[in-house]
Amino acid sequence: MAQPGIDVCLVGRREASDATSQAWRRVIDEVPVFDIAGEVDAPADLDPLDPSWDVPLDEPMPSDEEVRASVRDPSVERAMRDWFGRGAEELSSIASGGRGPSEEASVFRRVASGLPSDLRGDKFRGLIRSTVSEILKLMWSMHFSSGATRMRWRFACTDSDSDLPSSPTLMRAYFILAGEELDFVPSRFVDKNRLRATQCLSEEQTRRMSSEDWVSSVTARGTNVSEALKRVPPGWTTFLKGERYPGMKGSGAVFRLPRTGRRVKIEVEVLRQDLAGGPSLGGGAAGEQLLAAPLLARPTCASPPRSRA
Repeated sequence: MAQPGIDVCLVGRREASDATSQAWRRVIDEVPVFDIAGEVDAPADLDPLDPSWDVPLDEPMPSDEEVRASVRDPSVERAMRDWFGRGAEELSSIASGGRGPSEEASVFRRVASGLPSDLRGDKFRGLIRSTVSEILKLMWSMHFSSGATRMRWRFACTDSDSDLPSSPTLMRAYFILAGEELDFVPSRFVDKNRLRATQCLSEEQTRRMSSEDWVSSVTARGTNVSEALKRVPPGWTTFLKGERYPGMKGSGAVFRLPRTGRRVKIEVEVLRQDLAGGPSLGGGAAGEQLLAAPLLARPTCASPPRSRA
């Protein structure tokens, strides 16, 4: 992604991520529409202390102090050392609230509070918890690949009547869990004059086009549409640079989310970006260094998960 000529990057998911995507594909037809979003600072908010996976989603969440207190349980402390590689000094700091005043498990709490009641029962609890882990993993990926220090995340099930997305400014990533794919056109096929003309259309008009018509409208005349149209299926992550990304002025990724059916997705948008040893981008203090994240980029769990359905 650091290369200036790259505007789109596709990333295949590992086994656990693919299992989460497959689970959403099995239930997408019974899931109601929802849209949950929040903002985080990176890397400070990307290593949360989450409640046990046994905590019901349809009951009040444990307080921060209750979650921290659970770390003092010898069996939990031992599991966190063995499963997650946490040191004794680090666990002691976590248990005492030494990481600062930020809310523990802020992403998990926002997701749990924003879910439709149909998704808060035991049937979906494991799937929701594994999806929260995917949100955090995607934000870690964005943090490392772009130097993001402030991000907006979104977890949603959308349909043909849902709100239309805007184009990314700095950088955006989509992990399509289930449903309709994402379409994009590699930059070598894009005709900038025709693209500008298409951009004058409303997003509604653009999204209602067939994929083939859309590709024809943004590429040079005579382009082989089947060669230029690239479709990203569920289970893959797509990173897209916007026009404010360094070196991308006037050359942001050309993509669309077809709007004819349902889609379950995770979306992460860079709001502020600071590159190590380089200028500050999109806000923030000049010269801010990119901070290194812990070796294990996964959430700390107050007790180890029993199942990641």
